Amino acid sequence: MQEIWTVFNKAADFHALAEQLKVDPVLVRIMRNRDLTTYEQMAQYLGMGMKEATEDHLLKDMQKAVDILREKLCEGARIRIISDYDVDGICSNYVLYTCLQELLRGLGKDVSQVDYVIPHRIRDGYGLNAELIKNAQEEGVDTILTCDNGIAAVEEIALAKKLQMTVIVTDHHEAQQELPDADAIVDPKQPGCGYPFVEICGAVVAFKVMKQLYVAMGREAQELDWLYPYLAMATVCDVMVLQKENRDIVKRGISMLQKKVRERTLEPGLLALIEANQLEPERINAYSFGFTLGPCLNAMGRLSSAKWGLKLLLETDEKKAEHRAQQLKRMNELRQEMSKKNETLAIHIADSELYRQDPVLVLHLPDCHESIAGIVAGRVREHTGKPTLLLTNTKEKGIVKGSGRSIPEYDMFAALMENKDCFLKVGGHKMAAGFTLEEAKLPLLRKRLNESANLSEEDLARKYVIDLKMPVEYIGEAFVKQLSLLEPTGNGNSRALFAEKHMTLTTVKVVGKRQNVLRLNLLTPTGKHVNAVYFGPEPFALFETFPEPVVHRIKEAEASGRRLMLPVSILYQPTLNEYMGNVSVELKLISAKYEEDINSN
Repeated sequence: MQEIWTVFNKAADFHALAEQLKVDPVLVRIMRNRDLTTYEQMAQYLGMGMKEATEDHLLKDMQKAVDILREKLCEGARIRIISDYDVDGICSNYVLYTCLQELLRGLGKDVSQVDYVIPHRIRDGYGLNAELIKNAQEEGVDTILTCDNGIAAVEEIALAKKLQMTVIVTDHHEAQQELPDADAIVDPKQPGCGYPFVEICGAVVAFKVMKQLYVAMGREAQELDWLYPYLAMATVCDVMVLQKENRDIVKRGISMLQKKVRERTLEPGLLALIEANQLEPERINAYSFGFTLGPCLNAMGRLSSAKWGLKLLLETDEKKAEHRAQQLKRMNELRQEMSKKNETLAIHIADSELYRQDPVLVLHLPDCHESIAGIVAGRVREHTGKPTLLLTNTKEKGIVKGSGRSIPEYDMFAALMENKDCFLKVGGHKMAAGFTLEEAKLPLLRKRLNESANLSEEDLARKYVIDLKMPVEYIGEAFVKQLSLLEPTGNGNSRALFAEKHMTLTTVKVVGKRQNVLRLNLLTPTGKHVNAVYFGPEPFALFETFPEPVVHRIKEAEASGRRLMLPVSILYQPTLNEYMGNVSVELKLISAKYEEDINSN
């Protein structure tokens, strides 16, 4: 795949700002690249200034929701929480369930007055459905409280109202043209909501409702501060932009989590999951949420039921928590194996002569578990740079179901809606979609999408935007430690990326339990040796833009242990490697080019 490397070129008085902030000028340059322009903005970003005020009462229907919940708790009405089955849904449910139970205890009431349901991904699908509503009514539930869903459940909530049930929606998804007739809707994205930052996740919306409810019932909002690690995990795992309020939430959540793990004062469920994954407290970060802890919670929702993830978080017995955590870890490992197997097959098909010329990939893997179709589609998109639709067989003969993952240059949802006649069901947004259709219509869908795609080679290229061309010699232990001030990083606040050209690749070695890590040694233009590491879908993916004969030489040298002398340009992120008490700078390689300079235009 073609790669395009460009360099940020934003101006500022870097040295003056660095002097004011007492940080390295490179950090100021990185913050400027994140569209921060003033000393005040940068100081706040670094945690030196006042945090941006969050006016929870500006959320539309907040007071209405609080008043209803207070009344229902006091009168002994049965309340059922219904969430989504992903990490944000699980954490949202956890926030509401634990807070409402604590308020009931404070009132001297039976905590069984509140219960929860998490829809089954395959059997129930996303969010509310008629069966969940009917079951709740038959079981004597008076009030349905949604979290991380509900804003689009117009028909389902109409049914609940017809059955004389009270419905409160807490959600963070986009509102549709028609809003449901709920008794209260708390969603920052609904029309008429004056909340200043709409990019919060479902768990944060639920948290804000609970804070206001606590205050209304004579409790202190600060009593809920212990929930910040769960809000941080939900924010990261739901890929919210790590800016403004979200960044503050994640930063606070990580700091609190690290302290509680060190002191072993964290709730048994989450502590057990951290220990099952052998995460050291000081190394817990946003990556830990997104790629270790979150996937364990998600795995049960994909392959079994998400209720097991919530049961782990709610577990108070340490031994039982350890057992549940190991179950989730094993389930995630199974999910990883299934994903890898199907990913390998899908990439093989995508690279075949039959599909190589398609700008939009429509792939059918009959035996792929439908719950991992989105993961596999995402991996294929990363490998090819192409929008990818991945479809699997369902239990219903002749019907296929799938997920799509797109690129910024291609509005997938708009393209699918132009071909709505092909689908039995379709939904999504610009970057992702879900759909169901007859298998017989797959060739027609593939033909139409590719004829109308209008994607250029540049559109399909992998793109990297570099913060700074920086000599590796500039980097020392103190500088890498300063870079940690920029954490947490993630969506909308990417980790700093540096480039260096005229490097010489000398040795490569494949390592790791799964043989998917590459250790390298490089020489700088001044002759200094530096160690580097590459984590990829497979180790030699680092060299996918290199000429084939050069890749062959690299593989031969790896197998024989021979020394190489290959001129390369690299994209890297500096890290610290600690081994046997010794600390050294190591480069995490993101990409490499053979004898090519970086395009700085």
